[in-house]
Amino acid sequence: MRIPKLNPLQSRRQVTSTFGGIDKRSVIEDGSWRNTQNVTLDEYPTLKVRGKRGTILSGGTAVAPTEIVKVDGKLCYIEGSNIHIGSDTYAFARVSGNNDHSIIVMGAYLIILPEYAYFNTSDPNDKGMIESDLRTSGDVTLTPCDETGDTTAQIKNYTKVSNSQIDADDFNVGDGIEIYHESGETNIPDNFVGYHVLTAIDDGYFVYKGAPAETTTISATHLSFYISRGVPVVDVIFECGNRLWGARWGKDIHNEKFVNEIYASALGDFRNWRIYEGAISTNSYTASVGTGGKFTGGCAYQGVPTFFKEDAMFRVYGSYPEQYQIQETACNGVIDEGTTAEWIAGRSLSIVNNVLYYKSRTGVCAFDGSLPVDIGAVFGKTKYHNAVGGAFGKKYYLSMADENNVYHLFVYDTAKGLWIREDNTRVRRFAEVGDELYFIWYDGTNRKLMTVNGTGEKESGPIEWFAETGELGLNYQDGRYTYSDIDRKYIERLTIRMRLGIGSYVSVEISYNDEEFKTISRIAGYNLDSFSLPVPVKRCDHFRLRLSGRGDAQIYSIAKLTQGGSDK
Repeated sequence: MRIPKLNPLQSRRQVTSTFGGIDKRSVIEDGSWRNTQNVTLDEYPTLKVRGKRGTILSGGTAVAPTEIVKVDGKLCYIEGSNIHIGSDTYAFARVSGNNDHSIIVMGAYLIILPEYAYFNTSDPNDKGMIESDLRTSGDVTLTPCDETGDTTAQIKNYTKVSNSQIDADDFNVGDGIEIYHESGETNIPDNFVGYHVLTAIDDGYFVYKGAPAETTTISATHLSFYISRGVPVVDVIFECGNRLWGARWGKDIHNEKFVNEIYASALGDFRNWRIYEGAISTNSYTASVGTGGKFTGGCAYQGVPTFFKEDAMFRVYGSYPEQYQIQETACNGVIDEGTTAEWIAGRSLSIVNNVLYYKSRTGVCAFDGSLPVDIGAVFGKTKYHNAVGGAFGKKYYLSMADENNVYHLFVYDTAKGLWIREDNTRVRRFAEVGDELYFIWYDGTNRKLMTVNGTGEKESGPIEWFAETGELGLNYQDGRYTYSDIDRKYIERLTIRMRLGIGSYVSVEISYNDEEFKTISRIAGYNLDSFSLPVPVKRCDHFRLRLSGRGDAQIYSIAKLTQGGSDK
């Protein structure tokens, strides 16, 4: 009798010893992870549990940090109505502890938003408000005079404005002011309403260039005037080249005219945005742009003021206003987060190794001065919003919420080109200072000032972590898994080489054909070793692995021995 000869089943051993970052797409690289928590790529190509974070200040809602920034190599943060710079604390009643703040550093000055207050770090007594507003009451008299206010001078090319409400403490010589009113009164000298630069001021009067034809008194029974030195209404605001820069798409400060403009303050003068004194390099600057839509972010990059809309970028080249030219580029810009607060717009913008990173509407972009490129393909179809970015070393930290409003903290290693997910931390602000990355932890109500590298009070207890693979057991070719292998297969054995800290443990779970994960082994820590794990024999099309644990662990390699079958 002839007995048929059976072909033996072929076993295949595949070893993964290079572990990458997360990848939520259908087809992923070998060694990539579908999801991770509390692991790091610092010991690449191995996978390691991240270090413990630290807490500097945990004040809940009553006493909590509302902004952090680096100032002269020291950590600066706002807590309540106090400004902390290094070990020094300064009370500043102009700052409200209830606001979500932003600090712009301009030389020795801190510009604090939304109050638009300023604070001189070199002279703590030099502090106040950027904006100054005055509403007249009583008659206003306009008299020809010289630049000092002398009405008896022979040459009178200036106007002296007299009113009992004018206070010398409200304005300074050299200020650019706007004079306007809200009535339909037309019997007003031509050179009064509009923008002017003050050449003299004292209690009861101020002087600007351009003289009326004759002395004129405007009766208080007709109307009152508003005299203002302030910042235009802007969508974004930042510092570049010793100027404050801003941009606006929408109604102007008087809610009358629709504008699509970029602004710059006078050189070295954050108080003045309306000084136009001929072709002077220190002048303020205003220019319109063509592309419509809200400005969504802005920053200084490569020494150039750089503005974004969702679908465009604007860069202002030149050294002074007469020379400025705006270069407009259609590209993926910064996502519109829906905020109307200019001090928190575009918070995903961050510079790492001279490359600008930010969250766009469709992904995450990197811009090196040419065109932005998408580096967020690994997030797959998931859409994220409310993004806040930070830089530390060669890493770009990005906290953002998914479609279910669940927050995630991702880290992009710019040297390796890999993303990893750390946890569900929601961050309001990052600040890199020295060898530490500080951040404001936020849960929607409470805030904490924390650190990435453990400065302050370290986290208590072991860190809980996990790393979950994509679908395995598919066809493996050129370092990628594809769906071309339609045969069933068996998993014979897993061998994991890893280092576990004393008191740590790792659980190994497996999921067949998208079923629930089931634990197949739990390993206690005792240094570096290889562990061969028996796997429940089950015929499947594909499977996934999940490693989870508590305490220190480092994964060096995973070997999978599978046996092929038929397509039945």
